[in-house]
Amino acid sequence: MSILGDFSALLRTRICVVSALIVIIAGYLTHRLNVVASSSLRAQTFWDYLFNNPTLPFEGIVIGMIIPFSLVAGTYVMNDYFDYQSDLENARVDRPLVRGEIRMWEAKWLSIILFSCSILISLIIVIIYQISPFIPLFAVLFIGIGIIYNLGVKKFGIIGHLLISLALVAPILLGVIIVEPISEWVLLNMIILSLFFLFVALGRETIKDMLDVKGDYKAGKRSFAILLGLNWAARISGILFVFGIIIGSLLLFLGFRNNLIFIGGFVVVSALLLWTATMIIRNTDPDTATKARIYSRWALWLYIFEIFISSFFITL
Repeated sequence: MSILGDFSALLRTRICVVSALIVIIAGYLTHRLNVVASSSLRAQTFWDYLFNNPTLPFEGIVIGMIIPFSLVAGTYVMNDYFDYQSDLENARVDRPLVRGEIRMWEAKWLSIILFSCSILISLIIVIIYQISPFIPLFAVLFIGIGIIYNLGVKKFGIIGHLLISLALVAPILLGVIIVEPISEWVLLNMIILSLFFLFVALGRETIKDMLDVKGDYKAGKRSFAILLGLNWAARISGILFVFGIIIGSLLLFLGFRNNLIFIGGFVVVSALLLWTATMIIRNTDPDTATKARIYSRWALWLYIFEIFISSFFITL
């Protein structure tokens, strides 16, 4: 693999790009819900939202995408830096640090640079475009969560999982902060959407523990897979998926009621998650756990896509 490929693998570039796009999608969804909640607002098409946005012009949106990209990339680099020994024990040759392609000091400084860039860009965006002053605070809070997680909280099972899962939900929250909900109804819709992501992310993190038992045990971590065994870890991941589905279904009675695109997509996503849960509960071997991680990631990506498409058809 080339040096660019190694750094891309370290940063998880694909996930960072998706995170930046989620900020835009969450912002547009908030806008559409705002329009439904207020008769005085005019609905914009997605292209109008991008190129004629009254809150943030197109160049501001492009620059602003650096914020979630840098935050997520910096978090992944920091995680790999602190997880080096555990990844070494687990023979994670997919990690550039384990392969020795990238040195530890390079990873440390890259993480610092990425986090600094996210804070600097957020300050510039707020000053130039006079938008929500909470954006720099959000960036600092996000970084703080990552540092707390890696400095020891990650060893304590569900607490560590909760923090890393919040990091995955963060792009949605950033999109909401930028556009600003105009009513409690709009905010409730976005909170429910975020909770669906949170529970599915928690389930995925629990499955990940099933793959890293050996290294996590030597690193002193106390995951469900270590404390309760693989079978219970699999059951807990399934329960978390079910909680996510139950909470996510509340959108069927709020902003997405009578929205056939959302209803159809949500049924498919729920079926995929339930099938994944059943699969991992029946068989806890590493190959099945790896497939479960992949399928649950597909479920999240499909959910993002259907949320985006169905946002065009939100009505009261």
